Amino acid sequence: MDPKTPTTYRGLPPSLRTPSFGNPASPHRYSPGSSLLGGQHEDPLILEIGSRLLRAGFTNEPTPRCQLAWCSALWRRVGDRVSSHNPAVGKRKGGRRVWDLGFALRGQEVEEEVRAQLGLVEDLVERGLRVAYNKHLLIDSKTRKILLPAPPLFPTKLLTTILATLFTHFQCPSVTLMSSPVLAVVASGLRSGLVVDIGWEETIITPVYELRAIDGRGIGVHGRSRRAIKVLREKWSSFLTSFLAAQDDDLEPDLDEVEEIMERVGHVSPASGSLGDDPVLTIPLSGHKLHIPFSSLSIPAEKAFFAPTTTPSDTPAFADDDDTPLPMLLYNVLLRSAIDVRATCVSRIMFVGGGAKIPGLQTRVLAELEGIVKERGWILGRISMDSNDTATNNGTTVETENETRLEDVEEERENLDPHHYQHHEDKENHRGRSEKPREKIEGEIRAVKSLGVWCGGSLVAGLKVRGKVEVERERFLSQISMGGSGLPSGW
Repeated sequence: MDPKTPTTYRGLPPSLRTPSFGNPASPHRYSPGSSLLGGQHEDPLILEIGSRLLRAGFTNEPTPRCQLAWCSALWRRVGDRVSSHNPAVGKRKGGRRVWDLGFALRGQEVEEEVRAQLGLVEDLVERGLRVAYNKHLLIDSKTRKILLPAPPLFPTKLLTTILATLFTHFQCPSVTLMSSPVLAVVASGLRSGLVVDIGWEETIITPVYELRAIDGRGIGVHGRSRRAIKVLREKWSSFLTSFLAAQDDDLEPDLDEVEEIMERVGHVSPASGSLGDDPVLTIPLSGHKLHIPFSSLSIPAEKAFFAPTTTPSDTPAFADDDDTPLPMLLYNVLLRSAIDVRATCVSRIMFVGGGAKIPGLQTRVLAELEGIVKERGWILGRISMDSNDTATNNGTTVETENETRLEDVEEERENLDPHHYQHHEDKENHRGRSEKPREKIEGEIRAVKSLGVWCGGSLVAGLKVRGKVEVERERFLSQISMGGSGLPSGW
């Protein structure tokens, strides 16, 4: 045998066959803890299933491995022809109707239509997850547990459909459900905060105190509004239609182009007004060129998020319960929170969701919230805050406790011996010389940046923290077969 010929440890020539995965040639290539062998001890996957996007990735990673949009591209197969001459291709009049969840939120549809809608949701989720597993994650779905963030007051039928899709089509061992606002707070590096989730269907505001979402005291009802990206797209569509009407009366803008323009040039102007010059932009739309001033591009966002109402009404000053502007929505949630929760969360306001990326939105919302607080104060039922010691509420006289307490403190300081007070102050200053002064953050309205719900789930899963609810596959399928929802009581 030629000495240059490579040999195995037995002195025989190496085999040209591909080694089997069941019997690996190297013990270090496939360890017993990998996803191919064992798999129950592997870190879970994080799946964030939203109305517009699907995010999937692994634990302890800063970003998801894939971010897929729910669109017609998921249904294309290899070899399908896409003709650009067909006017129906690429257009989705009315949006993605599969995710128009009015049936789940309002319950006004008949049972057969609800079942058909849930079947479409199941097919779409199954297709999106299969693309994520086969093209991006590249792992076996039967060996990995799943961490699934769930927003507050999520429809039970929709959650049951998503869990049935995961357990039936992908056969994952278990699914851990965790609160989306809590994960958003974790992604900001804090334990408490006010999470403003501006999504596609609605905007949900949830206070989180010591990593617990608070939904009592009427917060769940007064913390939700239909002021979201869907309403913003409607305002942009009507805004651009008014400019197209001057050139072509019968032309309607394509919703894909409307969303692209909304993402590129949409913004919110500051409350003080326009800053600097006002250039005129040329925007192509449906074969036409629209000349629109830059300051006018903030009108759709202002109508969608700050107008008194978004629907035609004879009394625009009195909007519907689900049509509250964003600044007033934040004020209602903070007003109905406990005092200690309010003092902590008001200085830790974090915006998440697709609407949080709109330039100028956070600054405008916080500025108007501060104006509402100065006008009305933090007393439930009071219209305005007076400088007097009493206020009128429902025909009765209510004494302001905070002002009385401050006056008592001032009187005590005046009656205190000045030498004793100076000695006490010198002692406190000497004790705190080595300590750094702490910044006062309670009571001040300010925003905090959060990395998002998915990053919070990645951090929590890496710390091996038990979720709020862990749904096992066998128990879920057995309860579904008996006509139950598959979810534990109290969820």
